[in-house]
Amino acid sequence: FDKVIELSNAGAVSDKQLDNALAQIFGLPTMTPEIAAKIDELVENINKAPEGRFKNIEITKLTDYIAQQQKFNVSNYIVASYKAGIFSGIDTQALNIQGNAFNLVELGFTMGFFNPKTAARFYGAIGNMNNLSRSASEALNVLRTGFDPRDTGGNRRVLEQRERSFWGLGKGLKGAWQLLDPSLEQQKKYVFRALGAGDILFSNLINDAIQTEFFYREAKRQGLTGKDADKAVREAMGYTPEAIKAAGEKAKQEAAQGQIPNDAPSVTLRTYEIIEQARNPEVVARARQYASKQIMTNTPTGTIGKVARSLNQLLNEVPVLNFVIPVVNFAANAMSRA
Repeated sequence: FDKVIELSNAGAVSDKQLDNALAQIFGLPTMTPEIAAKIDELVENINKAPEGRFKNIEITKLTDYIAQQQKFNVSNYIVASYKAGIFSGIDTQALNIQGNAFNLVELGFTMGFFNPKTAARFYGAIGNMNNLSRSASEALNVLRTGFDPRDTGGNRRVLEQRERSFWGLGKGLKGAWQLLDPSLEQQKKYVFRALGAGDILFSNLINDAIQTEFFYREAKRQGLTGKDADKAVREAMGYTPEAIKAAGEKAKQEAAQGQIPNDAPSVTLRTYEIIEQARNPEVVARARQYASKQIMTNTPTGTIGKVARSLNQLLNEVPVLNFVIPVVNFAANAMSRA
């Protein structure tokens, strides 16, 4: 997508003399004026979006659009549909929620075994209203839009790129109304949305709690205790009334300027993103990595990680093997945990 943005900013996408070359670069059958205009529009949205989730969403919209103009990959679609079928059961979705909840509770118990006060702070941070509000908003946004902040590819995007069914049924249905598609074509993407929402909910809860603990220990190193330490943690987390108000006003201003969607869910998400972007970036990165490992959605590492990468490469090269080995990373992470 970097090359697409570069070419669009240089005005090359709209240059008719470069149509054939651009079509080859983008993997398109042909470059039409309509496609060029749409790419320029999407790149403009990327350029004006603030750094973070909303810029990533605009990048995903661009890659989705280009994928929709390319030759339809039947094998990728069949694999994606097959995996959606595997994960579509209510019991599978429930197990995902139960497993994530167990991992959260288990982490607190482990902390309590070594230091009960650490566990108390952990559970206190989990129950913080700002943490709960942010985590719930993130999860609901994945369900609502299909944009998962953790990635921009994979099986879920193949299904998200389908605007309607092969059979023509459900044509014209938008948003959540697509669930009424009688061909069940559009429901497949909601399978991955539900799994993603469950992971995002619990990983964000853990992420914020771990950051809180980091900042508490930093406050203690500075010799702060009691209410002074609590105040220092709130300031470092950006959860003071002043910081929340300032972030909310900035998010509303960006919405009014067209940098982000001008709706309540987007403003809420952007508010919490602004708050987190003001924190120590190293603490945020370490906490996020720790949370993904606890929920087992991280990229596998070590010897098992090397095996997982080899398997994933093999599955990409020989798609039919996905029917034999549908899940790799989660299984690898489970083995590592064991």
